[in-house]
Amino acid sequence: MIEGCGSNGCEYMTGGTVAILGPAGDNFAAGMYGGMTFVYDAADDFANRVNSDTVVWQRMAGRLERALDRFRPVVPRGHRRTAAAAAARRAGHRGGRQLRAATA
Repeated sequence: MIEGCGSNGCEYMTGGTVAILGPAGDNFAAGMYGGMTFVYDAADDFANRVNSDTVVWQRMAGRLERALDRFRPVVPRGHRRTAAAAAARRAGHRGGRQLRAATA
């Protein structure tokens, strides 16, 4: 769990799960070939930032929304451990329009 990332976030990611609670920079997930990311996209511009050549991404819905359920407890736990401001703001958020998921 991180509060945001610059250009080339999750570049060459090979597995695991990442939650980004703030903006993601350009060329996100370039070369990613394993794992899953959840990105809080408040600006609704993830389509302009993700490298669609290497990942499949979509708004959270259906099966992906259920996949996120296993990850939801991490956000408030992250806030308790780090006092991260973004975690505090997102702790009660249920996804919807602003969450994106990318898988490779």
